[in-house]
Amino acid sequence: MSPRDKRALSGGGEVMLTTLESRLLASLASASDPGRTRVDIEMHLWGSSDRSTTRRLDILIWRLRQKIMQQIPDAGEIIPTRHGKGYALTGAIAIR
Repeated sequence: MSPRDKRALSGGGEVMLTTLESRLLASLASASDPGRTRVDIEMHLWGSSDRSTTRRLDILIWRLRQKIMQQIPDAGEIIPTRHGKGYALTGAIAIR
């Protein structure tokens, strides 16, 4: 992990985040409506949206969900899939 890595805090638990994971959570947290489309997220993180970024986003979301569930078991589903839309950020989470 680099010095730029961040932490996510929720319900008294803490998760160490990579720079990309913290950028993902910040992007979801800044959405004006509940959720962001996959294309919006991919453009924010990688500057493009194609088959390779779609698969990278799937893996990034999966890894982040696993990390949160392991460190904060009672956090629930923090990043639910919005079918036909993309992803959202639910619950209280702080990024430091």
